[in-house]
Amino acid sequence: MDRYVVARITEGLRKAGIVGNRLPFSRRVCEWIAAREVLGLSHAEVHMAREVGFNPTSILTYEKPRRKRGMPCVNRFVRSKFRTRYGFVLEDALPIEEERRGRILQESSWTDATAGVEEGG
Repeated sequence: MDRYVVARITEGLRKAGIVGNRLPFSRRVCEWIAAREVLGLSHAEVHMAREVGFNPTSILTYEKPRRKRGMPCVNRFVRSKFRTRYGFVLEDALPIEEERRGRILQESSWTDATAGVEEGG
């Protein structure tokens, strides 16, 4: 990973209040949180970028040359890519932290529900 990208990710994590050795989510989710904080993306734009297939390091890598050349901002770039692929743009989305917490709760409730079921025969 480029030094620039690593510096931007750590800056974003600091802005989001995530510091220390223990991360509250997986490394990839924390990178998305950092990219959102650094680039000023909305939750919907992060969701669209994930759907299109970007990863946080590629978004931060694209940001550097785009800023130099005077090209559109990253959020407009993500919206245009999503629009060309799916034909519409998301206006509102769940924050990535809430989405992850919901999946964890869903997985734990599924295991709790199946724990009491005895195998009959």
